[in-house]
Order: sequence, then C-alpha cells, then structure tokens
Amino acid sequence: MTKASGRKAHSNGADFEKYLEDVVFKAALDSGYFKRIDKLNPTYVAVRNRAGVTFHATEQSGVDWIAMGGEDCPWSYIAMEAKHSETRTLAQSRIKPHQIAHLDTTTERGLRVSRQVGVLLVSFNHNRGRSVFALRWTNVLFKKRGSGYSLAMEDCDIRDEITPYRTLNQVMYGWSQRA
Repeated sequence: MTKASGRKAHSNGADFEKYLEDVVFKAALDSGYFKRIDKLNPTYVAVRNRAGVTFHATEQSGVDWIAMGGEDCPWSYIAMEAKHSETRTLAQSRIKPHQIAHLDTTTERGLRVSRQVGVLLVSFNHNRGRSVFALRWTNVLFKKRGSGYSLAMEDCDIRDEITPYRTLNQVMYGWSQRA
C-alpha cells in the first residue's frame, strides 16, 4: 500500500466512524435503545526523537466503541468494532488480534450470560456507492478465499444492512428474533 492510498483509506475510515457517531449511534441513543456509547481511544505519550516529537499509543483499545443497552435492548454490554473497505471484501487480517480477542471474549460471555454481544460494523464501497452492515460477531463471518480469510459483501445477510429505512436498533432486534 502506498502512502497516498494509506492516507485515503484512513480518511475513508474516519468518515465512516463519523457517520456512525453522527447518524447510526445518535439514532440508537435518541430512541433509548442505547443508554450510552463510549469511543475507546488508546492513551498516547509524547516521545522525542530526531524528527521532533511523535506520539505513540501506550496501550491498545479492545474495540472502537462500548455501548450500554437501554430498556428495549436485549444486551447490557455491546462491544463494537468498525472497519471500512474500499472494495466488496474485508480481509480478516484487517482486524487486529487484540480486537478479535475482545469481540471473542464478549461473545463467549454473552453465550453464558446472554447480556453481551460483539458487533462488527462494516462499510463496503462498490459501484453503487456504499453499503453498511452490522454483523453479530463470530469468527465464521470470514471464509477462506485465496491465501487468507475474508468477508465479502455478498456473504452479508440483507437483514443486517443499515439503511435510511433500517436502523441499527432494527438490525440488532432481528438477531434476537433469529436466535
């Protein structure tokens, strides 16, 4: 990946996160489906070097956001990781091991307690624009393709797509109906 394409991908990822915060999460908070939602950011420390001062993370965030479910939400703890893909597929390698561990732990505890859920929010670019999916976390989301594992937009259930007419609340409510 070139520096320019890396900057563009980072910018599109930041745009996706802003969309989630301003539209998707705002609707969930306004409706009471979520009591609160917090963005997890690593702590940074300034380090002097020849280039001047750079900032390095002192620790890694488990996931991007943690939400507390409201009265109508069947989950009290929701761990959410967001990823944007410039194509119709998302490589599993784009999800860092500590993020997978957090989502796996949430899911495992959720199976025992049933009050926790891990969510992968994915934005795919395609020739018609962008599609956003909220997927209940499981490692079987990713299928073997070529030399690695990936999630293709075509693998996503249409009922998991967030649209102007289908909110995150409705998508997540559908999971409890399918279980």
